[in-house]
Amino acid sequence: MVMTPITDLPAVPLQPTGFASGTQYNPSFVAADPLNGNYFTATGRDLMTFYCSSVALAPAWSNTVNYTFGMVVNGGGSPSSAYIAVASSGPTTSVQQPPNAAYWAVYNGLSTISVISAPDACTGRTANFTNYIVPNGGFTEFLVLPSSVFTQANGQVQFLASSSLIQVLVRSL
Repeated sequence: MVMTPITDLPAVPLQPTGFASGTQYNPSFVAADPLNGNYFTATGRDLMTFYCSSVALAPAWSNTVNYTFGMVVNGGGSPSSAYIAVASSGPTTSVQQPPNAAYWAVYNGLSTISVISAPDACTGRTANFTNYIVPNGGFTEFLVLPSSVFTQANGQVQFLASSSLIQVLVRSL
């Protein structure tokens, strides 16, 4: 599995007084990759901000899209009519359309993240945290410090989102 990289943005610098655009300081979130996972290179003090889009913003199913694990499609704007892909399905016929249980499950309205810890030097134990809920339409933040168990030996912080509704912003502080 090849994880998808996320850019670690610098902290927002204070600008001299003067004119600035209205969107100049808006954060730029990146969609998480629920199939392959994501990573970023730790700088020693990184703030990970996760946002879960509302299920109402999920796209409608289309027979021209290649769906992969974790992608959410909308059937009408509520969690009861949304589906999450449990298997990959390429552009195809309506046979693979929701609610076909071989490819789709009813989306229960919960999206989670899991952050992978580095094994310790003594016994190889890990301290992963898994299935941490990011509220629908809400935010969750984690600060990764230099002594964090979540920084891998290669300097990466690795995480996995359960659905395509999760977006992430990483800033070094």
